[in-house]
Amino acid sequence: MMQAADIRTCWEKIRPGLEELKAEMKADWRPEDIYSLVRMKKATLYMDPALSSGFVILSRMENEFTGEPYLLVLAAWAPGEEVRDVYFPQIEAVAHTVGAKYIECCSPRRGFERTGWTVEHVCYRRSLT
Repeated sequence: MMQAADIRTCWEKIRPGLEELKAEMKADWRPEDIYSLVRMKKATLYMDPALSSGFVILSRMENEFTGEPYLLVLAAWAPGEEVRDVYFPQIEAVAHTVGAKYIECCSPRRGFERTGWTVEHVCYRRSLT
C-alpha cells in the first residue's frame, strides 16, 4: 500500500520519472517545482514499499467555485507498468481518506475513458508570438 515518503531521501530515484512525465505531458512544471511543492507541504509524495520503484504525487485541492475538496494527481509514474492499474485503486483510497469529492488528473492519453473516467473539460493552449 502507498505510504507518504520524504522526497529528500528519494529524490534521485524519482527525478528521472518526473523528467519522463514532463516530456510526455509537455508539462509547464520542472521536476524542481514538484520537489518544492512537496517540501512546502502543498503536495505529498507517495510510494509503495512493495514495489521497487514508481511514485505518485498528490495534492488536496478545493474547487474555487463549489468549495468541494478534490484530489489532484500531479504525477504518477511506474516503470514498465500501467500506472492506472498499479496506483489508481490506492489513489482512490487516499481520496476517500482526505474527504475528496473527486480525483482530477491530466494526461495526453485517452485511455482513461475506457476505465470509468469521464472527460469533464479539455484545455487547449495557443501560444502567442
